Amino acid sequence: MGLVVSSAHSAANASRDYGKPTASMGRFLDGLDAAPHPIPADRRLLGALGPKMVHLPPRGPPVGTRSW
Repeated sequence: MGLVVSSAHSAANASRDYGKPTASMGRFLDGLDAAPHPIPADRRLLGALGPKMVHLPPRGPPVGTRSW
């Protein structure tokens, strides 16, 4: 599963609060972990603009990352 944080503009169009991208992705990953049928961490790929997204504590780096 590929995951990437969108933009503030896209979030506003969806009536969502953009907030801080790293915190938003952390909450999303926490939700995946808590789901009745979670997507295993080794099946997740994060798109990242920088190292903070790749190293979301306490998870550490996922199996796959793509930085651009």
